[in-house]
Amino acid sequence: MFAALHSAIALAFLTRYPTAASAAKLTAKQLESFCAKHGYSGRRPGAELLARLRTAPTPVGIIGDEVIGQVITAQVNVVRALQASIDELDKAIAGKLRSTPMRLCLQIFRASAR
Repeated sequence: MFAALHSAIALAFLTRYPTAASAAKLTAKQLESFCAKHGYSGRRPGAELLARLRTAPTPVGIIGDEVIGQVITAQVNVVRALQASIDELDKAIAGKLRSTPMRLCLQIFRASAR
């Protein structure tokens, strides 16, 4: 539905609507309101997002919505934890690169990438 599963809007959506049943009565206007509340850029209108949601595959109902919701919530928590770790590592690496001779290598790399 959203471009990146680890994006803030995707994680907020999965937190609020962890199952197909929890999002079943969602309207385009409600979805737009949810997106605005969570700072979504609005590149896609609510009707388009809702159409994507309605055409997404649904899980086989063997284990039930409650368990599916718990699984989705656990996965969201894992993605958030991983993203936080990645963000910390990015900052640490960037800090080291700026404060060492590697800075020169980084500048050369950036220049060659252009």
